[in-house]
Amino acid sequence: MINGIESSVYKRIWDENAAFMKLKIFFDSEYFSFAREYINLYNFENVLFFDPKMSGTIKNKSLKEQTDRYIDT
Repeated sequence: MINGIESSVYKRIWDENAAFMKLKIFFDSEYFSFAREYINLYNFENVLFFDPKMSGTIKNKSLKEQTDRYIDT
């Protein structure tokens, strides 16, 4: 029992709620507008192959700083 609800029912409710929220975000036009505007703030370099050494580059740090500034506003 979880919060007075049988475990299987509780899990099913959470699973259905999670699926609903994923679909809501997936088809939400405001979310896509936000994502498009956010992505356009940064000029990504074309990368054909990923190298783990790239994860600590100045450009990635710059993107993180830009993300932090965007979240703060």
